Amino acid sequence: MRLYFKPGACSLSSRIVLHEVGATFDADQVDTKKGLTKAGKDYHAINPKGYVPALEVSDNFVLTENLSIVLFLADTHPDVGLAPSCGTKERAKLHEWLKRMNT
Repeated sequence: MRLYFKPGACSLSSRIVLHEVGATFDADQVDTKKGLTKAGKDYHAINPKGYVPALEVSDNFVLTENLSIVLFLADTHPDVGLAPSCGTKERAKLHEWLKRMNT
């Protein structure tokens, strides 16, 4: 996996969750004003929205938006216990708080 981030931006929460679940990932810094990664790649080719975060899970699967990324990570690492089971009241409250923090 590869996380595209910008220091001081909201992408920090996705990075924290990646560490919490023990995921192996690379992190690429993005200059959103120039639309380039630190290595000089066109970031808009990775994420047409142009902002961070973006999590490249595989060559054909890139997730954007912190809420989507952290829920995906929690769901794909259930043994860590970051999210309650789907369909529960507790899960509904998790969505409520994540959406509140996201706006």
